[in-house]
Amino acid sequence: YLEVQIDENTDIKKAEQAIKNCFPNGLEVNWVKIKKENTKKLMASVSKAEYEIILNDIDDYDKIEGAIKEILSLDEMELVKKTKKGTRSFDARPLIFELGLEKEGNKIAALLSAQEKGTLDPNLLMQKILLVAGIKCEYTIIRKNLLTTIDGISYPLSHLAL
Repeated sequence: YLEVQIDENTDIKKAEQAIKNCFPNGLEVNWVKIKKENTKKLMASVSKAEYEIILNDIDDYDKIEGAIKEILSLDEMELVKKTKKGTRSFDARPLIFELGLEKEGNKIAALLSAQEKGTLDPNLLMQKILLVAGIKCEYTIIRKNLLTTIDGISYPLSHLAL
């Protein structure tokens, strides 16, 4: 998502084409929309992030699945993250909304908190999953979407546009 402020008189189709012309190869513009009035800035509206974590060269799905089940059964899960002031431990369990293994695609689907008061780095989560599983595995993290929450219901950020 990219949020820009433009003059009210700007033609949205011309603005979209101008943005497309400025982007480097490999970076695509999917759509351009006008944000609804009286909404916060997009990044201030983010509450959750949806990730796909692709597991490379793994054949022991049972250990990954067991680790995920164990993590989801916990009331608390202490993780340590690096900050500008050193390291800090925090309870990451409330920051995991959904977590599941999709064996067919060698991937983990995760819906994690992504807001100012609590964000969970998917790398930290993967390190914990692999530690609990007792295995080593290379992985690739793809952020699939950013979501906002309105009246307890999650929507893609595009919901804030006209």
